[in-house]
Amino acid sequence: MPSRNSINNLSITGGSTGALVEGDLGENISFEIVEGILLQISGENGVFRLDLKEGEPETLLRSLQKV
Repeated sequence: MPSRNSINNLSITGGSTGALVEGDLGENISFEIVEGILLQISGENGVFRLDLKEGEPETLLRSLQKV
């Protein structure tokens, strides 16, 4: 991201409880699955990449297309 102003909140907890990232990727958002296990979300303000487990990319993309 070009600026810290694009990130509103970042919270990472230990163990398997997960992480929370809130921010503004800007306009022209695109979604892409890279190498079958990486979800890449790109916008004018930056790129967010998320490692996924096997089978999760298809489920996630189907739910995003409904929105």
